[in-house]
Amino acid sequence: MNDTATADFIARIEGRIAALGTTERAVSLEAFGHHKGIAQMRKSASPGIETFRRLAGALRTTAAYLAYGDGAPEAARAPRQFTTRLGLLPIAGEVAAGHWLEVDTMVDAPSYTGQSLAPDPGWPAQAQFAVVVRGTSINRVAPDGALLHCVDPRQTRDQPRSGDLVILERKRHGGHDVERTAKRYRPTDTGHEFWPDSTDARHKPIVVDNSEEPEEGTSIEVIGLVVRVAHTVEPGAPWER
Repeated sequence: MNDTATADFIARIEGRIAALGTTERAVSLEAFGHHKGIAQMRKSASPGIETFRRLAGALRTTAAYLAYGDGAPEAARAPRQFTTRLGLLPIAGEVAAGHWLEVDTMVDAPSYTGQSLAPDPGWPAQAQFAVVVRGTSINRVAPDGALLHCVDPRQTRDQPRSGDLVILERKRHGGHDVERTAKRYRPTDTGHEFWPDSTDARHKPIVVDNSEEPEEGTSIEVIGLVVRVAHTVEPGAPWER
């Protein structure tokens, strides 16, 4: 590629980063596993198509668009079909959109009335569940009382991507105390960050630094990837991952 072509694909990469509201560092980490990936592309005379394919996944676009400007900036996605043929999703409880919310482990099956959600046949039925939002730290996309349709990544082997809405679970005292919260996921050089998506600036991120020893008897893991939000603030189609 000549200098003009390099400037063109870098401009398309930067445009997608801006459109997604993320950072070059976060995209590089997701696509290449280190934070210098895009910086190295700036210096490369001719990045290979596999490089563009890896980057396209992180930027929610296509390799053809990034490399050559072909097609639309945002990758086309067929609308998901949700079906009641498999019944409705179990509502697994409430999740804090703010501080950690303690889970009542003494209740085997919390009873919630009202509407649930139909499963997505694109994932195993047993890996899907719903939770009720409590709080305001993700109110830009899910208000208090909304239903989050989740997929358990421990069953599907899907990994959270930068910007994904996730359900985070913290266990303390050897698993006797269980708490959950909903946040936006961001990878970092040394671990993970979980950010609010809120109109309220008082909400702060949760930082997990893998270089530090965790508190004894405490574990934190992502137990749900949010694939749909029902009852959104703005009218129209629900948000989807």
